[in-house]
Amino acid sequence: MGFHLCIVGWLFNRTAGYPTVYPSQNCGTHHVGIVNYGYRNNVSEKWDAYCYQIQDVQCNCRDGYIGDGYSCTGSLLDVLAQQANFSVFYSIILDCANTTQEGVDFLNFLSEDIAYKTLFVPLNSGFGDNTSLSLKDVKLHASLRNVILSSFNLTAGTIIPSQAGYNLSIAESLSHTFFIVSELINNTVIVEWDILASNGIIHAIQSPLKVPPQYNQVSYQFLFLRNKKIFCILSLFYELRSE
Repeated sequence: MGFHLCIVGWLFNRTAGYPTVYPSQNCGTHHVGIVNYGYRNNVSEKWDAYCYQIQDVQCNCRDGYIGDGYSCTGSLLDVLAQQANFSVFYSIILDCANTTQEGVDFLNFLSEDIAYKTLFVPLNSGFGDNTSLSLKDVKLHASLRNVILSSFNLTAGTIIPSQAGYNLSIAESLSHTFFIVSELINNTVIVEWDILASNGIIHAIQSPLKVPPQYNQVSYQFLFLRNKKIFCILSLFYELRSE
């Protein structure tokens, strides 16, 4: 690639110079990087052009990270912390972890590398001024362990068991204005696919998911009926004792 030849060539914006990858007294007096000759008034100078890009450098990732040779990515939690568009959801997760042990457990679930999982993350723009999520709502965005689904697998009719104990479902929606088919997760549009992490995969969604009201209502009714049954048994017990 000529990085060691000390041959001047044209660079960007009418400047000239040459790149070096190791120090040498004969090449830029031990300078490593770009030896820049600065702006050139004479554009007829017969030099070659240097064409190189960041992909010419390859990096290795430390344990707990994955990469493509050019960049490294950490856990699902690391990706949330790094992506500006995910900051609201990330803050809610941290708030839950600061409030309950269940929140701490979910935080650890996102950062652990023991098993892969799929996470649906709402963009910041999907949160209204008064939007709030319970911990159960937050857990609805994550699949169970060892459930990792890329865009190739998320087709209409796919059912995904969530950490909230409630299934997520994939459907299709056709825009009659632009005739574009969109994939939905529980009626929320998936806007970006396949954001990789070392312990799973993220799909960005338009707005946050909420546990359906009927799900909460069923849980409440079950609790009410159970307590009513206990009350009846206790009442019968006291009546028998009084006789």
